[in-house]
Amino acid sequence: MKIAIYETVHLDWVIPLAVFLKESPYSITFFVHRKMKEDIENSLNGDTLAKYNWIYPDDQHILSLYKFLDHHISIQHYDLLWLNTNDNKHITFALLKFKYKKMRLLINIHEINNFFKPRLSMNIKRLVRYISKKVLSKAADAYILNADKMKQNIEEQKLTRKPCYTVAPVYYKEDGSKQSPGDKFIVVIAGTIDERRRDYRTAIHGWKIFIEKKDPAIHAELILAGGINRYGLEIIKMCKDDILLQNTVRVFDHEIPEHIFQQLLSGATVLLSPQNIKTSISDNIVEEYGLTKSSGNTYDAIRHAKPYIIPRLLHIPDNIETSAVRYSGYQELAYIFRDLSNNKDALTLLRKKASENSKKYTYEGMHQQILYMLAAILKLQ
Repeated sequence: MKIAIYETVHLDWVIPLAVFLKESPYSITFFVHRKMKEDIENSLNGDTLAKYNWIYPDDQHILSLYKFLDHHISIQHYDLLWLNTNDNKHITFALLKFKYKKMRLLINIHEINNFFKPRLSMNIKRLVRYISKKVLSKAADAYILNADKMKQNIEEQKLTRKPCYTVAPVYYKEDGSKQSPGDKFIVVIAGTIDERRRDYRTAIHGWKIFIEKKDPAIHAELILAGGINRYGLEIIKMCKDDILLQNTVRVFDHEIPEHIFQQLLSGATVLLSPQNIKTSISDNIVEEYGLTKSSGNTYDAIRHAKPYIIPRLLHIPDNIETSAVRYSGYQELAYIFRDLSNNKDALTLLRKKASENSKKYTYEGMHQQILYMLAAILKLQ
């Protein structure tokens, strides 16, 4: 059986999938963006890399991408196309499924409302996406959801009769590099500095209050570990222009290599995810984190077994709830920073719970879960 996995956006899916599927009985080809090549080769060992066929396309328009994939599918005759991201090229994959009717189509749904509840629009591009999503939903053989609560949401709303599977791109592997509570108090916010995804101003305001009042003996650092856009540049400037912040906030004005990014997370005392509860990323369609859209920050907390500071109303998996400390507003966030940096016993207990929760996400469990899913889809008539 031959499987093609298309993922040109989310490196944090490519690497774990390559690990999970290494011992699978399938012939697998990854279609991943060329910009990921170096990070993939630095993150995976030689045996894992050699297991797969790697194809590195550049950015392509809808028609050129169709021709590119059509060429490879016509030669390889894939039994399954695993569409892990569509990158707003729904029409491309709808046409491919129409042409290759026997090829199974598995779609990872990153945004439930955007895919299942698109808005009709007279804007040409949005209209094409609207029609393409409708066609693609009919063409799909099965779906992946990134969290149990997302799967439950789909089932409760009866959005599809197609099989739905929960797959989280993460497993915990103890590596002995986790920081002890006696070290520097390091808080990391992971991910692109994007106001649509996270509320950085509240996070930094809370941090500044904490720094102003903390014990001078406590060495503390906030790390903004992610890419930047125009909003990100504003946040970086705000940190560099403030005397208190410039000495306690570390920022990056360039893209962080994957291995450095993971080292930053591994060295954190706690992770902070100042997540917006609701957001609109695509076509002005509102999504709610944890219910209709997942966050990579949750996977980061699991992967590195870290305590996880989050907004009070954010939905996360029930089985990591005790890893989390919740806040409402910058004053409470400042109090949490102060409490965790001062109270070693409380921090030690929280770290223990985070470790116990992460151990629920084993390589063996995810490996078997994915193999079961693939076997079921490939048997569909």
